[in-house]
Amino acid sequence: MKIGNLEIATENKALILLSAQASKKEHLLIESKRAAAWLIHRMDSQNKKVAVMERLDMDPFRLVSKAPGYDVTIELCADAEYAAFAAALEGIANILPSAHPDPSASVVLVGSDYLFRPCLPKSVRFQYLMRHRKDLTHQAYAKHYAETHSGFGFKTRGVDGYAQFHVDPLASEEAVRLSGFKTCDFDGVSQLYMTSLTKFLLASPINAAMGMIKDEKRFVDRDNSTMFSSRVVTF
Repeated sequence: MKIGNLEIATENKALILLSAQASKKEHLLIESKRAAAWLIHRMDSQNKKVAVMERLDMDPFRLVSKAPGYDVTIELCADAEYAAFAAALEGIANILPSAHPDPSASVVLVGSDYLFRPCLPKSVRFQYLMRHRKDLTHQAYAKHYAETHSGFGFKTRGVDGYAQFHVDPLASEEAVRLSGFKTCDFDGVSQLYMTSLTKFLLASPINAAMGMIKDEKRFVDRDNSTMFSSRVVTF
């Protein structure tokens, strides 16, 4: 895909973001690992991979984000059309009984990663789930996100890689319907890949001085978006 003067690699994927019932985070993590193996078996693609992530117990972004993050993330990537992801996800809620039953507590998203700074797999992932400003359309949000805001991703210090997950609303609606979960109303996910949070946190003042938050306010509903960091437990 060409964005401006850059040729950017893309990868289709689904994200399942889960909140655990009280005192059941470890149960949910075990169930999610089993669900990941189930998804790989069901996914109709020759080229596919899955990762499971567990939110850090001492996640510093709990204090920053107004909306709660998610305890466990399952990421399914494949060389396949969006419809194949929805088909693979059918009924997955039934094998994740420790997920919180509140409709807003778990999210299913389908779309494409834009790999602006590709890197090898890393042990820590920062995820920022974004909703667009109410005075913008999803398309206007996505255009600014990819063409303008991506410039900050190239300059962000303390990270090894950066990708934007661009959500396809229609594909996500179908996937969430088949999955048994209820929520898919996010527009995108900024992802930072790193071996630890330390360098990233130390670089925070420099990163903030670049003006990325000021630009973010031009297209993101920050009060209804959420950021959190996780440890990758399976690749």
